[in-house]
Amino acid sequence: MLKAQSIDTKKIGQSIDRAQLFLMHSQQPEGYFADSTNNLFNTWETVIVAKALLTVNDSNRERLEPTFNWLRSEENESGLICHNNRCRGGVCLETSALYLQLLNQKGDTNSLRTRFGLLTKDQLVSGSWNILNPYVKGDRSYPSVPAFLLNTSTLTGIPINGRKKAIQFLHTQFSDSGFTANWEYYGTPAYTIWQALNACREDSILFEKMKIFVIENQQEDGSWNFQDSLNSRPKISSELETAFLLNALVQCQDPNLTPIIIKACDFLIRKQKNSGCWDGGRFPIENPEYVKLEYLLCTSLVVESFSLLLKE
Repeated sequence: MLKAQSIDTKKIGQSIDRAQLFLMHSQQPEGYFADSTNNLFNTWETVIVAKALLTVNDSNRERLEPTFNWLRSEENESGLICHNNRCRGGVCLETSALYLQLLNQKGDTNSLRTRFGLLTKDQLVSGSWNILNPYVKGDRSYPSVPAFLLNTSTLTGIPINGRKKAIQFLHTQFSDSGFTANWEYYGTPAYTIWQALNACREDSILFEKMKIFVIENQQEDGSWNFQDSLNSRPKISSELETAFLLNALVQCQDPNLTPIIIKACDFLIRKQKNSGCWDGGRFPIENPEYVKLEYLLCTSLVVESFSLLLKE
């Protein structure tokens, strides 16, 4: 798809090489990957960085073996994980869903079906699930949660009970403004679409609505930016929003999306820092504990997307 559209694959490859070195330098002696400014989401970020590096090259397995060992140490008795080691023993549905995607990618499918069954067993009447993150209070049923679980089912091939009900819930959550964008999910509708677009391809109505929303909101420079309404709090960057949506588009493998993908790639290549990373902005909440930069998440998503594109 890329070559047919004459994208500069050499630049993409060079960009991956620089970013891969940056990510590897963020690996800690224990094996996990850490944001040097705030190690708040170390389990979440370790899963995401590992997915990216494994996508770049399968030869990274050896480098990632301490990472996989560390993640195993973070599992609870059901083989599921929380977003950081301070809540070890608990469960975050979204972090666990990405972890199962990583294990499937790695070929470690032992007990994967059992773990996924435990992760999805408590579907709500609405069709969604509560996130189970112990730090989240109040409403815990986000549109991103069914998106993560549905996409994990799609990527692993493991059926999910209540799939139609979950997709119908996403229908009710989608509007002209996209999905809800609370701070808990990075303050952007791009976060839910990241997992929902590929997961909902079977539902042509919702899939087309999301595609149109993504296409119509792409900026002239190839980016996405839904942050204008967040004047009173920290914001993630347009690079991170673009990384979320590029990853969603690449997962779909829809040739009709190629021009949109190319514009996004060009934007991100221009925005890569000399260090090899991309600026992810700030986690969007005014709380001293959550002063958190998002460069690891952003860089990992771009690396994974670029690598998948070069393999097509």
